[in-house]
Amino acid sequence: MKKESCIFRVASHPNAGGGHINRSLALAEYLSNYLKIKFAIDNKGRNWIPYIKKFGFDSVTVKNFRKEKVAISILDGYEFSKNELQKWRKISRFLIFICDYKPNAHHHNLALFPSRKIKDGKKNKTLSGLQYALINKSIRNTKKPRIKKRVRNMLVCFGVFDSKNATGLTINILKEIAKKNHDLRTKVLMTSKSMHLNRVKDQIKNIDSNIDLVTDKENIIPLLYKADLSIGSAGNNLLERAAMGVPSITITTAKNQAHLAEYLDHHGSTINLGSINKISVKKLKTTINRLLKNHKLRSMMSRKGKALVDGLGVKRSSKEILNLLNREKF
Repeated sequence: MKKESCIFRVASHPNAGGGHINRSLALAEYLSNYLKIKFAIDNKGRNWIPYIKKFGFDSVTVKNFRKEKVAISILDGYEFSKNELQKWRKISRFLIFICDYKPNAHHHNLALFPSRKIKDGKKNKTLSGLQYALINKSIRNTKKPRIKKRVRNMLVCFGVFDSKNATGLTINILKEIAKKNHDLRTKVLMTSKSMHLNRVKDQIKNIDSNIDLVTDKENIIPLLYKADLSIGSAGNNLLERAAMGVPSITITTAKNQAHLAEYLDHHGSTINLGSINKISVKKLKTTINRLLKNHKLRSMMSRKGKALVDGLGVKRSSKEILNLLNREKF
């Protein structure tokens, strides 16, 4: 039986980061069992094409997209123009939004809020909350069984671009902490797209401690699994840490990350230190030292993270998306 078509229109310009792409890929992998998947990316996002291809999906820039009729269009991004939204609505039998805020188009069939709970009178049109978090299937299947008493491995990861150089700030503090913790090893994860990569390289080169830079690591799961403590941004990065059960410190690097960081902090799975623009260096240092010494707190954070994000969000979301097509047949 011929598969129906599904287009993922994903924000992928240089300032969009990698969160939209990665969570859409997680959903696309599951849906590809039932639908024919293709990605439409920003005209300035061509560098994502090889990455998407590794997951087995073709992609095309919006400029080169041939406007064919499709069964489902799934849009993930904040800055689509009204004109573009109308075009997707016109060619799609079903229009779906992956949102962090309210969807910016009224005529959608389904809105998915994977990182926050939304009150909406149209219950059949909205899926919201961490039970719909779009987590890579490999992370779902690789949860930490227990938390070691002593922190020996740390992971620092602030996403694809890290435009505010939160990585550099964190390294400066870890340099001091490492002087009193000689068996502490830190992996710093960055990409070649990172705006401050060369600066961080020079920074690490001049540090006499166990801090290593890892660049363009395609599969970060082994590093995340090995980490006894992680420091990073919010968004999908934070959801992955919680799902795997890695205790973490969170520094938000964009406004849209604040709600999730605050929510997971409130429920005990991370310690949120707020925006990189207002971060207290002293508080970050104190918090790292506190977690290094407190095994009970780290164990509790791990348990709560795994309970909050069970990793089944892709399956739940896919079921509701496919139900749109199934209901159409009857």
